[in-house]
Amino acid sequence: FRALQKSGALDDMRKRGVDVVHCSSVDNALVLAADALFIGYCDQLGADCGAKVCAKACAEEAVGVLCAAQEGGAKVVEYSELDPAAANETDTVTGELRLNAGNICNHFY
Repeated sequence: FRALQKSGALDDMRKRGVDVVHCSSVDNALVLAADALFIGYCDQLGADCGAKVCAKACAEEAVGVLCAAQEGGAKVVEYSELDPAAANETDTVTGELRLNAGNICNHFY
Protein backbone atom coordinates (compact mmCIF):
# COMPACT_ATOMS: atom_id res chain seq x y z
CA PHE A 1 0.00 0.00 0.00
CA ARG A 2 2.79 2.40 0.92
CA ALA A 3 4.48 1.88 -2.47
CA LEU A 4 1.22 2.58 -4.32
CA GLN A 5 0.77 5.77 -2.33
CA LYS A 6 4.39 6.95 -2.68
CA SER A 7 4.47 6.30 -6.41
CA GLY A 8 1.27 8.25 -7.02
CA ALA A 9 -0.54 5.13 -8.25
CA LEU A 10 -3.35 5.52 -5.68
CA ASP A 11 -4.06 9.07 -6.85
CA ASP A 12 -3.99 7.88 -10.45
CA MET A 13 -6.43 5.05 -9.66
CA ARG A 14 -8.81 7.51 -7.95
CA LYS A 15 -8.68 9.82 -10.99
CA ARG A 16 -9.56 6.85 -13.21
CA GLY A 17 -12.46 5.79 -10.99
CA VAL A 18 -10.84 2.62 -9.68
CA ASP A 19 -12.68 1.69 -6.46
CA VAL A 20 -11.20 -1.71 -5.67
CA VAL A 21 -8.08 -3.73 -6.38
CA HIS A 22 -7.76 -7.50 -6.74
CA CYS A 23 -4.27 -8.93 -6.42
CA SER A 24 -2.76 -12.36 -6.33
CA SER A 25 0.62 -14.02 -6.29
CA VAL A 26 2.40 -15.80 -9.10
CA ASP A 27 2.59 -18.74 -6.67
CA ASN A 28 -1.12 -19.37 -7.25
CA ALA A 29 -1.42 -20.57 -10.85
CA LEU A 30 -5.13 -21.38 -10.41
CA VAL A 31 -6.24 -17.89 -9.36
CA LEU A 32 -8.91 -16.29 -11.53
CA ALA A 33 -7.67 -12.92 -12.76
CA ALA A 34 -10.18 -10.24 -11.76
CA ASP A 35 -12.28 -12.89 -9.96
CA ALA A 36 -15.73 -11.34 -10.46
CA LEU A 37 -17.49 -13.54 -7.89
CA PHE A 38 -14.93 -12.81 -5.16
CA ILE A 39 -14.74 -9.09 -5.96
CA GLY A 40 -18.54 -8.80 -6.13
CA TYR A 41 -18.97 -10.67 -2.84
CA CYS A 42 -16.50 -8.40 -1.05
CA ASP A 43 -18.08 -5.32 -2.63
CA GLN A 44 -21.63 -6.34 -1.63
CA LEU A 45 -20.46 -6.84 1.95
CA GLY A 46 -18.89 -3.38 1.91
CA ALA A 47 -15.59 -4.99 2.95
CA ASP A 48 -12.46 -2.88 3.21
CA CYS A 49 -10.45 -5.96 2.32
CA GLY A 50 -10.88 -9.67 1.74
CA ALA A 51 -8.77 -12.80 1.40
CA LYS A 52 -9.58 -16.20 -0.04
CA VAL A 53 -8.22 -19.15 1.92
CA CYS A 54 -8.16 -22.94 1.60
CA ALA A 55 -8.10 -25.49 4.38
CA LYS A 56 -4.59 -26.75 5.01
CA ALA A 57 -3.96 -30.40 4.07
CA CYS A 58 -1.91 -30.94 7.25
CA ALA A 59 -0.12 -28.98 9.97
CA GLU A 60 3.21 -29.28 8.15
CA GLU A 61 1.93 -27.91 4.83
CA ALA A 62 4.21 -25.09 3.68
CA VAL A 63 1.57 -22.36 3.46
CA GLY A 64 0.98 -19.28 5.60
CA VAL A 65 -2.26 -18.95 7.54
CA LEU A 66 -4.75 -16.14 7.97
CA CYS A 67 -5.50 -15.67 11.65
CA ALA A 68 -6.75 -13.14 14.18
CA ALA A 69 -4.19 -10.49 15.14
CA GLN A 70 -3.72 -9.68 18.82
CA GLU A 71 -4.07 -5.98 18.02
CA GLY A 72 -7.38 -6.62 16.25
CA GLY A 73 -8.21 -7.50 12.68
CA ALA A 74 -6.45 -10.28 10.84
CA LYS A 75 -2.97 -11.06 9.61
CA VAL A 76 -1.07 -13.67 7.65
CA VAL A 77 1.56 -15.66 9.52
CA GLU A 78 4.04 -17.37 7.22
CA TYR A 79 4.52 -21.10 7.72
CA SER A 80 8.20 -20.55 8.51
CA GLU A 81 7.19 -18.27 11.43
CA LEU A 82 4.59 -20.64 12.92
CA ASP A 83 5.45 -22.31 16.20
CA PRO A 84 5.13 -26.06 15.50
CA ALA A 85 3.03 -26.54 18.65
CA ALA A 86 0.58 -23.84 17.49
CA ALA A 87 0.53 -25.26 13.95
CA ASN A 88 -0.50 -28.67 15.34
CA GLU A 89 -3.26 -27.44 17.71
CA THR A 90 -6.69 -28.85 16.90
CA ASP A 91 -10.20 -27.74 17.74
CA THR A 92 -11.52 -30.03 20.48
CA VAL A 93 -15.01 -30.10 18.94
CA THR A 94 -14.25 -30.52 15.22
CA GLY A 95 -10.78 -32.07 15.36
CA GLU A 96 -9.65 -29.64 12.63
CA LEU A 97 -6.47 -27.59 12.84
CA ARG A 98 -7.03 -24.32 14.71
CA LEU A 99 -4.75 -22.53 12.24
CA ASN A 100 -6.39 -23.98 9.16
CA ALA A 101 -7.02 -20.97 6.87
CA GLY A 102 -4.24 -21.43 4.31
CA ASN A 103 -3.32 -18.18 2.57
CA ILE A 104 -3.53 -18.68 -1.20
CA CYS A 105 -2.50 -15.08 -1.96
CA ASN A 106 -5.84 -13.96 -3.39
CA HIS A 107 -6.75 -10.55 -1.97
CA PHE A 108 -9.31 -7.76 -2.37
CA TYR A 109 -8.70 -4.15 -1.32
